[in-house]
Amino acid sequence: MSFERFPKSLRQRLNRMYIPDIIDPYHIKIHWIKSVIPKEETVFISKESHIHNFFELHIMAEGFFEYTFGDGKEFRLSESNALLIPPKEAHTISSFLDGANKITISFTPDKDSPLYVTLKKFGISSLPVSEKIYSLMEDIFKESEINTTVSPYVIRNKIFEILIEFARIANLPGAIPRSDAAIEDRRVTAAKLYIRNNSNRLIKLDEVASHCGVSAKQMDRIFLSCHGCHLSEYIKHTRLSEAEKLLLETKIPIKEISEKLGFSNVYNFTSFFKKRVGITPAAYRNADTVKEK
Repeated sequence: MSFERFPKSLRQRLNRMYIPDIIDPYHIKIHWIKSVIPKEETVFISKESHIHNFFELHIMAEGFFEYTFGDGKEFRLSESNALLIPPKEAHTISSFLDGANKITISFTPDKDSPLYVTLKKFGISSLPVSEKIYSLMEDIFKESEINTTVSPYVIRNKIFEILIEFARIANLPGAIPRSDAAIEDRRVTAAKLYIRNNSNRLIKLDEVASHCGVSAKQMDRIFLSCHGCHLSEYIKHTRLSEAEKLLLETKIPIKEISEKLGFSNVYNFTSFFKKRVGITPAAYRNADTVKEK
């Protein structure tokens, strides 16, 4: 089974769409979701060995792609299979079949989360693609065709379902949220709402803690217990999401974006962004033509 070949214009729209973060039960940054059919469009396929700071999930529908990894091992990604490549794994595409049809999802979970740790330990892995995953991919394309203001959020949720479905197929311990997880502390809910509503400026820990009626130390401890990451990291992730949204959805100069987000200068903003995304804000804004490697 494979997902339907959608028109080039629709696939290009999906390739350029900004996908919001997955917040609960894990924090997952979706860098992009991209449809690739080399024969039908001009796509730059790098044959140089390279690494990424994020996970890549390649879902094959038709044809094949052949990969070579840093240790010399080769892998053929063929129809009805998927390939997960963890961060920092050197790899290159050695060949592919004209007309091959695949979807690539690039994502980064919080490094302290069970999902990140489990997937990293799992390493380079091949997984079968179930009918449910193909159905979710069909839903993603159809939602991008609808293209309403809520479409990126619907697609975001479908991507999370895909990641969890692969975790179930691989039987990865710790990768799937517990069904009996405790209800979120209302102070954490209040903190998250405050941070999201004020993500367009610099937010301090004391400020968030004061809003929730606790000390900064206690707020951080509560947040870490509920989400597996420190409050400061959540603030940075939210700030980064706002930066990515402004870079992709507006033409505001980068200097103005840095000021809008409360950075003292554009150098500090660029350093912050590159450390977390792996490329500069300018490169990220112009990344549509070089996403596929």
